[in-house]
Amino acid sequence: MRRDADVDCVVIGAGVIGLAAARALALRGREVVVVEAAGAVGTETSSRHSEVIHAGIYYPEGSLKARLCVEGKARLYDFCRTHNVPYKRITKLIVATSKDQLPDLSAFRARAARHGVADLQPLSGPQAQELEPALAAQGALLSPSTGIIDSHTYMAALLADAEAHGAVLALHTRVTAVRTQHAPHALASSPSSASTSARSPASASTSTPAASDPDPAPAQAPARSSQSVSYKLLDLETHTPPPEGEGSGAGTPTSASLPVPGPGLGTSPDSGSGPAAESCSRSGSGSGQVERSTLRARWVVNAAGLHAQRLAAAVQGLPRSSIPPLYLAKGNYFSLAGRCPFSRLVYPLPERGLAGLGTHLTLDLAGAGRFGPDVEWLPEPGPDPAAHVRMDYRVDPRRADVFYPAIRRYFPGLSDGALQPAYSGCRPKLSGPGQPAADFLIQGSAAHGLRGWVNLYGIESPGLTSSLAIAEHVAGLLESDEGR
Repeated sequence: MRRDADVDCVVIGAGVIGLAAARALALRGREVVVVEAAGAVGTETSSRHSEVIHAGIYYPEGSLKARLCVEGKARLYDFCRTHNVPYKRITKLIVATSKDQLPDLSAFRARAARHGVADLQPLSGPQAQELEPALAAQGALLSPSTGIIDSHTYMAALLADAEAHGAVLALHTRVTAVRTQHAPHALASSPSSASTSARSPASASTSTPAASDPDPAPAQAPARSSQSVSYKLLDLETHTPPPEGEGSGAGTPTSASLPVPGPGLGTSPDSGSGPAAESCSRSGSGSGQVERSTLRARWVVNAAGLHAQRLAAAVQGLPRSSIPPLYLAKGNYFSLAGRCPFSRLVYPLPERGLAGLGTHLTLDLAGAGRFGPDVEWLPEPGPDPAAHVRMDYRVDPRRADVFYPAIRRYFPGLSDGALQPAYSGCRPKLSGPGQPAADFLIQGSAAHGLRGWVNLYGIESPGLTSSLAIAEHVAGLLESDEGR
């Protein structure tokens, strides 16, 4: 197999985290290729959630979730303003439905203040009901910095920014193997063919970043050291969809043409050499053609979401002992028929020992209400981190039987039959049933020994809110390897 291109960075996974990381690296003048196994960006976890900009209330003091959520919230609101991404500071009520829960509200407020969320306002039951007459509550906290966002427009804006600074996106592309290669010198600092000839006119963005962009691109890439460099050789398969009218993927475009294939999210078995990366639903393979190629990169970001463990297991030189177990928690949503009587988000106070935040009410930008997610633990992939993840996103209507009593604790006026199955998502958790909630796990070389490789595990909520801060953290880990 020939090597088709040398690049600075490959980001595996074109969800919100991968796109944010690609943007951060491209803004630093790096040559970036994003590879994605699906036929579009953000097809899994990134598009199947509540679209909430979280304040940073729930997470343990000192955790990555607490720090990156608070930092990411500020960055995200700035980004939305400067990039015309639809959003709304809609506010949120965290409600105590019994007097026994009132001390927990005070504890929540104190903990949030310790990691920078000092704007929570305590409300009595009558004060909360004055804001939301349909609400039943003994007390509440009002979070004025909680918001909602159009996550699809946000991902499109991240991609546009990254492409405007030279990044390449390739779809329908999966990683089939990753090998390492040590060399005495770094890549040449001149732009590689990957960032010039590989971009198709359809995928190249002609927009420029807004003048108020807080992260302007440097004039040129940073100087490279001449010490030994650990390169990563990524074997890729790009599935070109058949022409329109032929096969199951007709009409689905890819964003880049070989020699540099496009963004890939997830992991799958390679036909000849063991486990590798693929998404659980790949678009456009149909009767189309398959091209094989190789990228050599200094830096790789594993942002494969549900498939991050499987991808890591395919990497030569990355110890299996560094790969955490994966627990899959499906979250089902039900929409509210008719007009929603609430103008704010409503979250019940989380119950101790539960894996989620309770069956809460969120609104979209049009004002429609939806409830969820619940926590439906799926069969574990098993102890082998290379186990393949397959998802069934259908919502079982019978799960509404559990939703009704949970919602009526704070919304007693919910009518029978008002809940309709909406959609579901899957959270890549690092803790299982009955275990304390795990923090984000963002591994650089200090954790696994492979310089220039970052793994992102367990990026569930508040991943969307934290995305820009996570991207900066990832870039910092990679840059710290430059001087080692």
